Amino acid sequence: MKAWWEGDRDPATFPVFKEGGDQLIVITPDKEILTYEETPYPMIMEDPFFSWGSGKEVALGVMAMGGNAMKAVVIASQHLCDCGNGVDWIRHGL
Repeated sequence: MKAWWEGDRDPATFPVFKEGGDQLIVITPDKEILTYEETPYPMIMEDPFFSWGSGKEVALGVMAMGGNAMKAVVIASQHLCDCGNGVDWIRHGL
């Protein structure tokens, strides 16, 4: 996916996904969040919060109530049995 994105992004050469799916998340210089899943055409995330994975609904709720992304992951991990196993994070310049 990364090589396709960094290359010519030709729809004809879009990578075939494995069962279970892969996802490419791109944050553009204009701070748009694009997600590629099963097609060479992105979904543009327009909501003020973005989350994915098994705890995404809880995490979105935490962020909607004013919590930051780190707090959202911690709360989701505490309240969902299929979510957790620690929290890793990075800070970027957006």
